[in-house]
Amino acid sequence: MGLEKECYWFVARTGAANVGGGCTKTAWDADPDLDSWMGANGEALVSENSGLSSVETDPAYFTVTKVGAFVNVPVGAIALAVGAAGSQYFEIKANPDNDSVEVWGNWSDEEIGPPTEIYIGGAFVDLPTAATKAYVVNIDQKIYCNKGDAAQTADILIAAGGTSGAMLTIESFTTAPGDKGITTFDSSAVGNVHGIVLRDIGWIKLTGFRVISAGQTAGKYGIYCYRTTGTMDNIWIDNCEAEGFDYGFEAISWSVRNLLYTKL
Repeated sequence: MGLEKECYWFVARTGAANVGGGCTKTAWDADPDLDSWMGANGEALVSENSGLSSVETDPAYFTVTKVGAFVNVPVGAIALAVGAAGSQYFEIKANPDNDSVEVWGNWSDEEIGPPTEIYIGGAFVDLPTAATKAYVVNIDQKIYCNKGDAAQTADILIAAGGTSGAMLTIESFTTAPGDKGITTFDSSAVGNVHGIVLRDIGWIKLTGFRVISAGQTAGKYGIYCYRTTGTMDNIWIDNCEAEGFDYGFEAISWSVRNLLYTKL
């Protein structure tokens, strides 16, 4: 997989099923504007599923070509490349013209085969999808999310986190990533569900979320950490709020280690 050590992913606007989902931290620092990395509704900047020519130009790079398909594609955008044997995320390293992009990575090593589809930039449709799709070993990642749910009907399950030495941060925002705005999930209408659930994961920071319920039955938690296998290490719950649940926060003590809770 060809990705920079630090990457940002987005859950914003409507989002789409097939997206690259973000950009590198270096690219975001140079251009911190969501419009540069996704369409008006959160769709990918480029969605191509036919007529592509893909060539490995170097052991560390490959080039994807289709006439007129890559107009103004920004360097540093994350691309989802799909081949006959699977899919993987890569980083756009160069855009020499509107007809081709140079992608950092090697499809042979990733065992996906020559890409026949490519989706560049965009936002994921929801937080659980983003956490699962963005899971990359040994890469620090941040998911920026401003899509809550005013009619939540099921647990917001996050079942993919970071790895030892590589943190996954999930940070809420209101208007622009980094503004520290609060995103709300409200399950009052249906009741009898947890708010946000962290399951079988570690090396994760969750910051700036509010979970609400006015109709919970007993035994439901605003933020719930538990495992079905292994041990959950290094979990940081920061500036999060829970209202109306049996307990605002619950962690099964024998399965969670190095837990930090902070409130501004």
